[in-house]
Amino acid sequence: MKIKSYYPVLASWILTLLFCGTEVGVRFYGFPKWMDLSNLSEWVTMFFGLIILSGPILSLLWGVGGLIEAKKKMDFILALALSVLWFFPFVYAFALGLS
Repeated sequence: MKIKSYYPVLASWILTLLFCGTEVGVRFYGFPKWMDLSNLSEWVTMFFGLIILSGPILSLLWGVGGLIEAKKKMDFILALALSVLWFFPFVYAFALGLS
């Protein structure tokens, strides 16, 4: 199986949505407390956090490098799009915090 350039950012999207979704579900929608992923051990949380933060960066670099090498591959464009979409809410929240 060949690893595509958008797999790391896809993993970070899935983990981000899992963490945010279960935390919101436990807090507001009455999900069982055991479903809350924020109760995991520090090592597991750090491992998932590393995937969440490094996935978009790796895909962004991989996508740019791939587009420089072969401009007609859709994997690299998809990796760039998913990476930028992942970073956009954080940049937007940062900009709101500064204003």
